[in-house]
Amino acid sequence: MKYFAYRLLLSVPVAIAAASLAFFLIRWIPGDPAALILGDLATAEDLETLRRQMGLDQPWSVQLLSFLRDLFAGSWGESLRSREPVFPVLWAHFGFTLGLGGLAWVLSSLVALLGNFFVQMTLRQEMAARWNAAALVLMGVPVFVWSPFLVEFFGVRLRWFPISGSESGSGLFLPVLVLCCASTPLLFRQMQARFREIQGQDFLRVAYAKGLTRQSVFWRHELPVAFVAFLPYWFSHLSGLLAGSIVIEHIFDWPGMGHLLFESFQNRDYPMIQGILVFSTLLQVLNSALSDFLVQRLDPRVQWSASL
Repeated sequence: MKYFAYRLLLSVPVAIAAASLAFFLIRWIPGDPAALILGDLATAEDLETLRRQMGLDQPWSVQLLSFLRDLFAGSWGESLRSREPVFPVLWAHFGFTLGLGGLAWVLSSLVALLGNFFVQMTLRQEMAARWNAAALVLMGVPVFVWSPFLVEFFGVRLRWFPISGSESGSGLFLPVLVLCCASTPLLFRQMQARFREIQGQDFLRVAYAKGLTRQSVFWRHELPVAFVAFLPYWFSHLSGLLAGSIVIEHIFDWPGMGHLLFESFQNRDYPMIQGILVFSTLLQVLNSALSDFLVQRLDPRVQWSASL
């Protein structure tokens, strides 16, 4: 547990670094939040008054210290546009992102697992080569290419599912399907690589010598061993889905964290952008620590060190 306490403690300087980096990067982007809020007809006095009310007239060093103080106090500041606390708004949108990315993660993992089960059952190298080649081709198709074709087929021609919005549960289908089309080939190839690494090892020969069927060997022996090696990539893929769904959320008008980030960049809402980037960084750190924890629980031979 010392290692995991160390990882959690490490999230503090990581949060400070992420907050500082986000603070300076977004202020180098052209655009004045006060001008975007008041519009083109605003006078210089109006702009100066609003900047002073939002604290944008202070030096960057003062603004950074104020943001870090709010961050560790738990308030995370207020949105410049809506004047709402950052964290409650961020958390509400994260629920939509987690539902979208988490469902796509589970479904694509199941499809990739069933594909690997089929390949392992055939025991034919040419079959595995064909499946890997197909997965490699599909990996090269970006999500913004999948989206219009699936929207046209399921949303426009068949009219089975809504093409945008989150008013009903059916609105999840198309964005989840797009994410699954993009992530399933990646997971399939990574799983296949893990299964390939353990082929021909002694524990499998012993299992076959005991008279176990091919299916029993796969589920009881191959899968548990391959899964431990696959688990770190599996969790990092979840982080990628949660952080990389900005395009999907914007295309399908899904009110997730990516959509909130896009709108915040348009409005130069500095506190909201900073909060989203810091939250995403902490989520990645905690996800990585959880992955290491599960690997050690599943394989006691793995020992992590708390030293640098």
